[in-house]
Amino acid sequence: MKRLISMILVMAIMLMVFPFTAFGQENTDIRHYLDQTLSDMVVQKQVKGAIVTVVRDGTVALCKGYGYADEEKGIGAHEDNTAFRIGSISKTFVAIAAQQLVERGQLDMDAPISTYLEADFPKFKYDITMHDLLTHSAGFEDMISGIVVDEISKAEPLELSIRKYMPNQVFVPGEVVSYSNYGIALAAYVVQCIANQNFDQYAEDNIFKPLEMTRTSFKLDYKDVVISKGYSPKGAEAAQPIINLYPEGSVVTTARDMSKYLHWLMDDSDLVLSAEGKGHLFEKQFTMAEELEGMGYTWRRQEHNGILYYDKKGINVNFHSRIAVYPEKKTGVFVSFNTPMDDKQLDALMNEATNLLLGSKRQYSAAYTGKQTADISGYYITTVSGFGNIEKLMNCLMPNRVFQITGNLSEGFFMDGAQLLSIGENYYSTPRGGFKYIEKDGKAFLASSLAGSYVRISWVERNSVQLFLILSFAVISSVMAIRGLLALCRRTANKGDRFFAGISILQFLLLVVMCISIIKGISTYNMLEAASLIKTCGILIAAASLSGVLYTAQLFRRKMHKSQVVLPAVWSISSVLFILWMLLVNIL
Repeated sequence: MKRLISMILVMAIMLMVFPFTAFGQENTDIRHYLDQTLSDMVVQKQVKGAIVTVVRDGTVALCKGYGYADEEKGIGAHEDNTAFRIGSISKTFVAIAAQQLVERGQLDMDAPISTYLEADFPKFKYDITMHDLLTHSAGFEDMISGIVVDEISKAEPLELSIRKYMPNQVFVPGEVVSYSNYGIALAAYVVQCIANQNFDQYAEDNIFKPLEMTRTSFKLDYKDVVISKGYSPKGAEAAQPIINLYPEGSVVTTARDMSKYLHWLMDDSDLVLSAEGKGHLFEKQFTMAEELEGMGYTWRRQEHNGILYYDKKGINVNFHSRIAVYPEKKTGVFVSFNTPMDDKQLDALMNEATNLLLGSKRQYSAAYTGKQTADISGYYITTVSGFGNIEKLMNCLMPNRVFQITGNLSEGFFMDGAQLLSIGENYYSTPRGGFKYIEKDGKAFLASSLAGSYVRISWVERNSVQLFLILSFAVISSVMAIRGLLALCRRTANKGDRFFAGISILQFLLLVVMCISIIKGISTYNMLEAASLIKTCGILIAAASLSGVLYTAQLFRRKMHKSQVVLPAVWSISSVLFILWMLLVNIL
């Protein structure tokens, strides 16, 4: 009995002296988890540097830097003295600016933005509201052209870039979530027009200064704080492109300033915005289906074990960042890395932080027993893609944009080798989150619980088919060009042989020029600048190909020996398929 009492006393003393280490709680506290994880990532050389902020119950629980901001100069990542580029988290400040103008009576969220733009501003296919822009439902396709430049000297004023790089509206506004960098830059430009002040200065005067975020800015040439360099996954210093449509992702900030931002997001003060206006940022402003939490104003709404929280990711080439607000736990988290990370790795980090706060994610205990009405099988591409311009050709170069669902209504559906769990009418739990099948305007969509969407495409648009057409044409074209050179070297070659040889060589050279132009367009983040040359090459390739096809047809009519017509026939088929591909991706 005495021994039992002694053991109880010892355990009680341990609980009082070591409250965090008792029962392994040190590993389950979000502060300790993030602190240890980020330290390990730097030590293991997964990243060069990182910053983190955790605000809990109105106080800063963790604010720290790890590793290097500039290894060459020996400058460490510091919570106060070094700023990181937070990418699309910048968009949340655009939403605040817009909401401020609403509260001042200068902006109506549901009025066409043309009301506030200059009379000579290019016309949209459909009317757009600020509400559409801030919920990524304005219907714009994705474009990389104009988003960034490789030197600050090449950056263009917002009033120029917003006109020059306007993408097509490929969806009706208010119907589909189609994440748009351009859309948020346009929202900032509307603010700029209303306030009659450059947006970067507006944000500084009306958001950053009132919140005492003294080391935060949209300005591309900001010099009031050391800005971290970007690093490659191998640890080498990497070139950092400059955001051209700057309101969508140019903010630099420190961990300390982000702690002030998180504190403000969760308090009930009327600073910067009224408490009601601040609440509108997080309310369900748009969703493609009632089962989904959808979008606030730039914020993604997430559900975890019946509890709502809000998050935003930011990617700026070499910098990857996340911010999350958990109102139920009065906790906010911000992390940023100066080294590219796999999305799955950063998702795992934030998911674990969420699990620590809200409990491990509960799995669906039972499948939906009602009747499913739609065959959701097929190929899907993210709506964050090119559809109506030459950048559509990039879709086949980005394998993660397209995925396939197999199966049928009777046997069930499958994705990535796993069977989808039916959790509602035409609503499924998948390896990529919850997917709700929806049909709109004659198109089939999958609306995601992660506030994204996908549109069904034909099988010919899948990556493997397109790449096969491109590569087979390139191989056959090169073979025919070599054959043509050899034919020209033969004195016995007739006029027809020489004509076909010339066509083959010309086609191959045009293909080489086209490929170089495409590579240049991608590497300089400006496909539109290379579009004219790409399209010209495409037209000439099509003309050369059709001439070759006619010549091949003549060979068949002459009933030439099979050995003489096999290669031209294969070349002709490949050329015609390549022409069809160029039509598909808007080169022709």
